[in-house]
Amino acid sequence: MHWRDIWAYAQPWWVRLTIFVTAVLGVWGLVKMYWSIMERTADEKIRDYLIASVGPEYRPIHGNFVRDPMPRSLSEIPERSCGLG
Repeated sequence: MHWRDIWAYAQPWWVRLTIFVTAVLGVWGLVKMYWSIMERTADEKIRDYLIASVGPEYRPIHGNFVRDPMPRSLSEIPERSCGLG
């Protein structure tokens, strides 16, 4: 079976809507699962530090607003977030 054979089944609007809703719910579920794991395993101060360690928001010529991450070393994270070291 070739992908062109499957295209005939994807033509109705309800199939496209089902695929879109499934993709959105799948991504949303993965994000929720990631944050629940972060809340159970990572220290809240470390999580807040990592979320805050991004650059200023800017908009490139073409595209949406972007915030570039600032690289952090493993030894720097506990020093700056918890005051250890």
